Amino acid sequence: MTPLALMVVFVPATWPIWMGSFVLLLVAAIVDWALAVPLTKVVVHFRIPSVAYLGEPLVADLRLPNLGSRSVVDVTVDVTGAASIDPLHVTVRPDRHDWPLHVHLSRRGRFIVDRIHLAWTGPLGLISTLSSIDRTDECSVVPNIVAVQRAALRLSTHHTFMTGVKTRRMLGDGSEFEALRQYLPGLDHRMIDWKSSAKHRKLLWREHRSERNHRVILAFDSGRLMSEPINGLPRLDHAINAGMLLAYLALRSGDQVGLLGFDSEVRVFVSPVRGVASLHQLMARAAEIDYSTRESNFTLGLTELARRNVRRSVVVVLTDFVDPTSAELMVENLNHLAQKHLVVFLSLRDGTLTDVVRAQPADVATINRAVVAYDLEQDRDQVLQSLRRRGIHCIDATPEEATVKLLNKYLDVQRRELV
Repeated sequence: MTPLALMVVFVPATWPIWMGSFVLLLVAAIVDWALAVPLTKVVVHFRIPSVAYLGEPLVADLRLPNLGSRSVVDVTVDVTGAASIDPLHVTVRPDRHDWPLHVHLSRRGRFIVDRIHLAWTGPLGLISTLSSIDRTDECSVVPNIVAVQRAALRLSTHHTFMTGVKTRRMLGDGSEFEALRQYLPGLDHRMIDWKSSAKHRKLLWREHRSERNHRVILAFDSGRLMSEPINGLPRLDHAINAGMLLAYLALRSGDQVGLLGFDSEVRVFVSPVRGVASLHQLMARAAEIDYSTRESNFTLGLTELARRNVRRSVVVVLTDFVDPTSAELMVENLNHLAQKHLVVFLSLRDGTLTDVVRAQPADVATINRAVVAYDLEQDRDQVLQSLRRRGIHCIDATPEEATVKLLNKYLDVQRRELV
């Protein structure tokens, strides 16, 4: 209509053409509005799961009725909380009424679906009918137990798990006697049982297994730094996912597992429990570890851990740090803890720093960023070397590598009987 209106300005004799076009458009809009079905008569079905697992895909179900051969609808959803739902733009066909709405989760907690907005276009595509539907759907976002169970199935090896009711022993360099077997070339000759060999008149070899019933304490730092995201999820959630898989492995191996969550003070503590059935209790308590904007108090948190857990244990501290200066108190308190317990220190590294350091120096700004990132990595290495000199087992890994390296460290500790 705009070009025709401009034509009337320059060529006044064409005004009947503009008027006729305007009348036709107005009639078409009225017809489109009349043919459109009022949204007040439309029943929209919406469903979202009540529980979602952070890091897993989440889809809400939306069912739209068929309003004709050409029913175009735009759907937007208002959400309160740490989640967002992608808008939907579809043409409802007679053979399809169900549509998925993809939900993006950014952190643990709870979110509420407040309102669904619909914009339904008429058959001619000229008029859109707008409507809003109030909702009160709630969804709780919890730690990713699905990923824990999936990864646990991949870890079903003869080194770690029990099959049915028969325990598969962790054979190797342990101190507990398992059985006598005939000596074969390549076995450690120091483990030959000479007395039994003389009695049976053949070389017999003593097979041992690792001790069980150790204590594993997962200490989660939930301070300010752990709320910062890596790969779309807060560091704390990456740490909880890795820690819960370690808990599953330790419980299946016969060890006891406890839990501590702290920031400026101790927020959650679970005394060591045994049995795979206890994993759900640990998961529920881990979900209570909330994000915090406070600085982490390692003196209070680790001292309280040492006070509540007197028996020598494997203490896994899952945290992060910025520079050697801010990490001084952390190093000092980990050193005190390591004098009685075996301490495993897991730090979640942001792989972006490595990418910046290795980037091609295209300009001065890129070089400056690379220098700063390199200095930060050197500071991290300085703190980790300081911890290693104190006998602390350190793991510095990206979220993708953290779980595997943590499990390997736990298995190595068990095999070598370091506890």
